[in-house]
Amino acid sequence: METQGLRQQALGEIKQVRWIPDWGQARIEKMVENRPDWCISRQRTWGVPMTLFVHKETEELHPRTLDLLEEVAKRVERAGIQAWWDLDEKE
Repeated sequence: METQGLRQQALGEIKQVRWIPDWGQARIEKMVENRPDWCISRQRTWGVPMTLFVHKETEELHPRTLDLLEEVAKRVERAGIQAWWDLDEKE
């Protein structure tokens, strides 16, 4: 969060949202301000675990990361969450 400036970016984006009820903004701001760093692998895109392949040496994301995320989400939509566990990284 701190290394890449994600915390400040997230806090800035929170201010761009119209919150209903309005007290939700203060609540999420406090959570983001005080949250310790967390592992991105716990995050999800549309309820589906995120598929991230990172190069061991360069630490760059796979060039087709967005396509891979979309493909996994489609598989889970078709076959349920078990499709996530059945995936092989070679696919």
